Amino acid sequence: MLRKLREALKKDELTKASFQVEKIYPVDLAEFLVGIPSDKQDDLLEIISDEKLARIIENLAPEVKYKVLIKLDKERLKLILEYMSTDEIVDLLGNLPVGKSKELLALLRREYADLVKSFLGYAEETAGSLMTTEYIALKKNLTVKEAIRTIRKVSGQQEVIKYIYIVNDAKELVGYALLREILASQNDLTLDELYYPNVISTQARVDQEDVAMLIAKYDLTAIPVTTDHQQLIGVITVDDIIDVIEAENTEDMYKLAGINKVEKPLGSILTSMKERVPWLFINLGAAFLAAAVISQFEGIISKVVALTSFLPIVASLGGNSGNQALTIMVRNIALNEIDLETAKDVVIREVALGLINGAILGLVTASIAFIWKGNMTLGMIVGVTTVFNMMVANLLGVLIPLTLKYLKVDPALASSIFLTTLTDILGFFFLLGLATMLLNYLL
Repeated sequence: MLRKLREALKKDELTKASFQVEKIYPVDLAEFLVGIPSDKQDDLLEIISDEKLARIIENLAPEVKYKVLIKLDKERLKLILEYMSTDEIVDLLGNLPVGKSKELLALLRREYADLVKSFLGYAEETAGSLMTTEYIALKKNLTVKEAIRTIRKVSGQQEVIKYIYIVNDAKELVGYALLREILASQNDLTLDELYYPNVISTQARVDQEDVAMLIAKYDLTAIPVTTDHQQLIGVITVDDIIDVIEAENTEDMYKLAGINKVEKPLGSILTSMKERVPWLFINLGAAFLAAAVISQFEGIISKVVALTSFLPIVASLGGNSGNQALTIMVRNIALNEIDLETAKDVVIREVALGLINGAILGLVTASIAFIWKGNMTLGMIVGVTTVFNMMVANLLGVLIPLTLKYLKVDPALASSIFLTTLTDILGFFFLLGLATMLLNYLL
């Protein structure tokens, strides 16, 4: 269908293109829109209905949304914004400069603009910044017949209708009812007899990652958001949480590589340089520390030059083993599956694993060193160093992220740099130090 749409636009057959548009999902149209020339974008925007265009814009990347919106005249832009969900508008305005944000706010109905402003007051990456107001909340004293009548009136405008949230006269969340159970109940029953009081909810200032964990833990499709006084103010849907999980995972992956912000492959070279260079300087400093350790053993190296052949092996095995432990730790800390209480067992496990893996690889490296250089003592030194460095690397792979967590620093941030530096320094020191002690057996 996308191929047919592309051909229709290329031939300026807008009627035919309009027919194809109706068959295509908004998310696919969003991807299609950014991949066609600007003049064809204008043609496509002209033939898409306002409601469908709102859904398409919601699926565009933040930096693209505004570029598309400014192509529309003011009257149509007002209609598009009315169709967009509250959380999407908040996300859009939150990514714009203040001046442009005010321009779009001025197009909204006054009461809706006030609501959006209140949502913009919540910090980025909190529950308040994700929530929407497209949900149904009913008082618990309503009968099933009255509830169904109300649901029919407003359901077309709501994003969440599976859960019907139950509130008291003070608008405090007291529970929830399932739509299917309401529809299957007798008309004279009240919601008070149907709702579940044990509702899982969150508060507006809770971190979005914690909200994602709640939704995953209890297998929810939506979660209500309340004030500190339990008053219902919004709902977060699972589609927004999927975006959060993707963003958090990407952020952790970038931080492990020493990059603070998510970069685009074709983004600004200057921006990427500013993000990467500071961490590269830290890496450079770490490399000089390792070089300084090696320089302390120049005498032994000049006498047993063969030792230099095994420095990269020691560094590589230690770094890789430590990074395996580090990756597992950072991920499980992010999922709240490891805390300071369970840390002791994790440390013991990883040290034991490092010892076992080190013994296996140490035997292999010792054998290769002996066969290659014809010196049994050299082989023994390389083998023992391998065992030591892999065991210590696993220990550091656990302790570094735990220490950062204890200091309330994101464990993903800079963990790999500390790990690489320490494993290199300790591995080189142990290899060359042991060689110094056994120098008479190496010559």
